[in-house]
Amino acid sequence: MLDAQTIGQFKARLETDRTRIREELKTIARENPKGAGDFDPAYPEFGNDVDPDEGADEVEEFANILPLEKRLEERLALIAKALKKIEQGTYGTCERCTNPIEQSRLEALPEATTCLKCK
Repeated sequence: MLDAQTIGQFKARLETDRTRIREELKTIARENPKGAGDFDPAYPEFGNDVDPDEGADEVEEFANILPLEKRLEERLALIAKALKKIEQGTYGTCERCTNPIEQSRLEALPEATTCLKCK
């Protein structure tokens, strides 16, 4: 079982990670005003579309952004879930077996939802 001080440290780290990920997302996506925490990938515009090479570069850049944007959004959702669990007093409990998640696992991945055994 995690003590209050340790949980407070994880909460601070999760909040810092959330801020950093949101800032990173803002560089490659636009925040959807209708969905809290939802981002839509931004199509890059390198200049005018007269040059076909520029258009191809834009398409390639957009194709590279899509999986990154999805991963960052998924991580942001896991962080929000972990912060909610802290509020509810259930942080650090495995969602599968209900045993405590190892502190070493939470130190490596504070938004972890399962223990190492159930991973």
